[in-house]
Amino acid sequence: MNVGTVSDTLRGELNKNQFTLYKDWQLAVLRWAFDRGRRPSRRKGYARNSMPHIKSAVERFSVWLYTECGFTVEFTEEHLDDYWYYQLGRDTKLDSKRRELLNVRLVLKQRGKEWKIPESEEIYRDIAEEEADPGFRDWYRDYELKDIKAASLDLHTTPDRKKLSEGEIEEWGAYLAQRLEKPKNKLTDEDWEAESWKVPSLVYVSCDIGLRPCEVTRAQVYWADIEGASKPYIRIPRKEDSKLGKKNRNCRLSVEAAKILERWIDERETLPEYKDTDALWLTSEGNRYVSSTLRRTVMIPLQREAGINIDKRENGWYMIRRGLGTDIVNKGGDISLLMQQLRIDRYETALRYVQNADKASEDYFDVR
Repeated sequence: MNVGTVSDTLRGELNKNQFTLYKDWQLAVLRWAFDRGRRPSRRKGYARNSMPHIKSAVERFSVWLYTECGFTVEFTEEHLDDYWYYQLGRDTKLDSKRRELLNVRLVLKQRGKEWKIPESEEIYRDIAEEEADPGFRDWYRDYELKDIKAASLDLHTTPDRKKLSEGEIEEWGAYLAQRLEKPKNKLTDEDWEAESWKVPSLVYVSCDIGLRPCEVTRAQVYWADIEGASKPYIRIPRKEDSKLGKKNRNCRLSVEAAKILERWIDERETLPEYKDTDALWLTSEGNRYVSSTLRRTVMIPLQREAGINIDKRENGWYMIRRGLGTDIVNKGGDISLLMQQLRIDRYETALRYVQNADKASEDYFDVR
């Protein structure tokens, strides 16, 4: 089978020795994919007309990886995980991202290693919703964004135990044990006095600029341009942009969000898990947040506190982003503001929020 030449873009990333190694590796992988890649145990390969798509997807992945990490043909599960989170930040349909990774995962499958999209059940559910509805099925209304912010403050300010009933002490004990990830009977007096600005800062910043989960994962302390600033911003350098360095991003923060973020940055300086990292937010285990931990440990508790039915509403972090974008349009913000604040590059993507705002206004007049 003729696999064609390596793309000029990829070739430009490689020196002569690297190119030779890559070409040999690529030939072996693509021949394997054609011969048996679809179902190796039954020697069922991919159709000939599928091979150019596989080759292109693998080369796009390789260009991205070599730009980020340098040359290798020993690809790992971590490489694919990182590429998936990069794809999540791109303005393409979720199903297109999925198909891209299904082609790329052959680089591991050829070596007998299986790889699945992180949180795949949630991803496939989101794809089904995306295909069924060109707009959004669910998003936070403006009053719910306010409720979520208030809930973040209420949940992370522990009340005085002396003023609580036995039932309330039991409820707060269960919550603190979950938040601190320790048995309830191991809670100390210091645990009961603990207050934190971490989650309030995460929520308030997200409600201002609609952080994607992958941006929460990547967020760095030096993104915050807030100290003494009359106009506070989150500034994302182009090298750390979720769209692989397309541009520097400058997103305006409210004064309220900036003050809360400043308090959190001061607090994080005292915490040992942040000693050797610039990560802006880490979980209680010292890991970076991903979609599943944002949903499980942050969003669902916030929804419960805010009185939002977790069984009838979506629980993903994108609820904030969708709500903010819709609210910007509903309150008269033009599409250029929407695109800047939410870091949207494609006009067609921004139009989804305009369409959703139209739907929101219809809902309003229906229940008025």
